[in-house]
Parts: sequence; structure tokens; C-alpha cells
Amino acid sequence: MKFCTNCGAQLEDDAKFCTSCGSPVEAAAPAEAPAPAPTPTFVAPNPTPAPAPTYTAPTYAAPTPNVVAPTSNKLPIMALIFGACGLGLCWLAIWLWPAFIPLGCSIVGLILGNKCKTTNAGSTMGKLGRIFGLIGLIITGVILIIFIIVAISLASRYSSYWY
Repeated sequence: MKFCTNCGAQLEDDAKFCTSCGSPVEAAAPAEAPAPAPTPTFVAPNPTPAPAPTYTAPTYAAPTPNVVAPTSNKLPIMALIFGACGLGLCWLAIWLWPAFIPLGCSIVGLILGNKCKTTNAGSTMGKLGRIFGLIGLIITGVILIIFIIVAISLASRYSSYWY
């Protein structure tokens, strides 16, 4: 066995060129065992500590307070009370002059219920005040119309007694 003089690779006895590096092989030189290649010694790199990451706290803009006008719980309650009174007292329309009480209560219940809706203070009580006020207004109006029609028909029928 012979070895390449250029790279030290092991060659066949009849090789004319090195199969590793391609250099021509000297035929005259007797094959000698090459000196063992020095084994590389591993030298551990001197580890330098990585710089510690610096943390910077994120900066945020100061939050702007969401200012909402304070809502009063009195408005929906008042709408409910007036609407319910207008609905409950609509029977007073039978006697004509007290009809202004349920009419007024119903109208105030409607107004306050609508105010609850527009000021975002609306709640179930505000909606009920609107509904009760509307129903009371309708019933009172129907009773008044019926009463007036009956009164006019009776007055025209019995008007001969009064003159």
C-alpha cells in the first residue's frame, strides 16, 4: 500500500493519480507508512456570557375616562308610576271632568318614558311607563268619546223637555 505525498490518502499499489486530491503519484518512491496524522485536539471556546437582555416597560398613554352623565333611577320609576296611574284611573273618564286626571297621568307617563329612551336611562320600567301611558291614553280617549256621543244623543232626544 502506498500513500499520497500531497494529502496522505491511502492509494492502490498500481494507482498513478491520487483519488482524493488528483495529484500524480511518484512511482520511484517506495511506499512508506505515513506518519500518523496528528489528532486534532478540541479546545473548548472560552464562553463569554451573553449580555443580559434589558427590559424596558412599555409606555402607555393615560386612559381617558369615559365620562357618562349620571343617570337617575327616578325617571323610569316616575314614568312607570304615571303610566300605571293613567291606566288605572281611566275609569274616571265616565264622569267627564275627572277625565283630566288619567289623561294627564298618561301623557306624563308617555313623556317620561320617551325621555328615558332618549337619555339612555331607559329600562324596563321606562318602557312599561310608555306602554301603560299609551294604553291609558287610548282607553280614556275611547271612554270620553263614547261618553260624549251618548251625552249628545241623549241631549238631542230629550231636548224637548228642557225648552
